[in-house]
Amino acid sequence: MSLLGVVAVVFLVILAIGYVGSPGGSGSDDYGYGDYGSGWDYEVQVNEVADPWEPPDGGQEASRGYRFVAIDVVVEASPQNDEAYPTGSYDFKLTDDEEFAYGPLDSAAKPAFPAEVWLDPGEKARGWVTFEVAEGHALESLASYETVVSLTDDDQTRAR
Repeated sequence: MSLLGVVAVVFLVILAIGYVGSPGGSGSDDYGYGDYGSGWDYEVQVNEVADPWEPPDGGQEASRGYRFVAIDVVVEASPQNDEAYPTGSYDFKLTDDEEFAYGPLDSAAKPAFPAEVWLDPGEKARGWVTFEVAEGHALESLASYETVVSLTDDDQTRAR
């Protein structure tokens, strides 16, 4: 094999390693409370966290050993999208400091984030997503697919 052939093979191997080792699209970047987390075709913003959240008028109670947590979120479809972006409250997952994951409840806090909505490029949806979380466990992050927004910031009043 000629020197040029060896150089070409080494170059292709380096490119392949660099491509495989690099994150695709949005990756799993962490974003701070009140910040945006960007997916390949959407952004998620956490505006407010109510922990614990109490239902109005003494409504439903959390299960024994649990508390309600409500999170006000905005999801914005990228203006660069070629088509509508589907999202909904069931796209979210909350994790705590003990690495437990929680799925959303049915529209407890109002106005609730839509259960399902198609956002045209540049459109936004906003609402509360409610979870039932174990007592004594600190909130860690809110995820929507690969986009993760950290909830560990001490400033629980900042909004953007």
